[in-house]
Amino acid sequence: MAVLDIEHPWYDCRDTARYEPFMKKDKMTNILRPRKLRDLAETKLNRIIQIAGQEHCPVEDANAALDLYKKARIKWEKA
Repeated sequence: MAVLDIEHPWYDCRDTARYEPFMKKDKMTNILRPRKLRDLAETKLNRIIQIAGQEHCPVEDANAALDLYKKARIKWEKA
């Protein structure tokens, strides 16, 4: 955002890697760990992105992240 000279307050950020319902517990330590966007898209959206051995598309990644947010928006904003 700084490169584009756009200010974006931290409290307006929505990060799928930091949203607890999207995280998984580490089997050894029981600590919450972020899940890969690829895995979230497959399990929550039934969508395949970032296919191994192929370049992944940042637009496709952004759309998947936005769709994950939209799907969880009501609960996310209450958290």
